[in-house]
Amino acid sequence: NVELIMADIKVFDSRLHKEYVGAGNETIIENIKKADELGIPMIIRTPVIPGLNDSRENIKATAEFVKTLRNAVKYELLPYHPLGISKAAALGIESKRFEVPSKKHMEELRGYADIQRQA
Repeated sequence: NVELIMADIKVFDSRLHKEYVGAGNETIIENIKKADELGIPMIIRTPVIPGLNDSRENIKATAEFVKTLRNAVKYELLPYHPLGISKAAALGIESKRFEVPSKKHMEELRGYADIQRQA
């Protein structure tokens, strides 16, 4: 009884995903493919972190993968925001603060992904 699936792909290259996240992304990609077979609409998102996953190559590769999915209705690029830092601190978890991408940079990345401007 699921009406919509939302999934994040932070880094499309599995080697880089392992370097940045601590594990490869093979399971994530396979789960997205399996979810696509269910016929449920999906929104695939990339939280953009300058200097980590904001390369033209990463965005284009992710967008090309999303285009292969029959049930992906949208590919969103989400600018990094530091809102989770205080939550992590409250839980005693150390987290790193990253730069917030500029609106201009987000527009440039959206162009690489061949997607429309998002609010």
